[in-house]
Amino acid sequence: LEVIVFTVPTTLYVVSILQANNYRDMEADQHSGARTLAILLGPRGSLAYYGLLLYSAHAGAVAAGYWYNCLGATASLLVLPQSIWLCLRIQNQATLRTQDEETAKSAMMFGVALALGIMTMPGTEFSMHGLGATALVVVVLKLFAD
Repeated sequence: LEVIVFTVPTTLYVVSILQANNYRDMEADQHSGARTLAILLGPRGSLAYYGLLLYSAHAGAVAAGYWYNCLGATASLLVLPQSIWLCLRIQNQATLRTQDEETAKSAMMFGVALALGIMTMPGTEFSMHGLGATALVVVVLKLFAD
């Protein structure tokens, strides 16, 4: 059960990739008669749902870490600035075309940060080396994913 609980936050982030794609394609999907969640929610609801998915991933990781006494789960918060950036970026029509791609890159960063955090700090003891190594990997992923 513990493994499943810790995968839910990453799953939420992955679902946000699909939501970014559906939000971007709303107009074309409406004209073709497709019925996506983005169409059902409308533009404002779709943006709110996208943000909810991203922020719930972070909250879920922290909650799972608290529940299972795993401080390493908080390492996923290293990606929180990226998630905030995504929520701002999706509102810009000029960058909307690649929003799903950027969300996918961020999902990779989130999953790696969560996994490395759990591996380097599996209990309640803080490890500066573990957090530092995780932060370094996240920065490298950000630099080379772009």
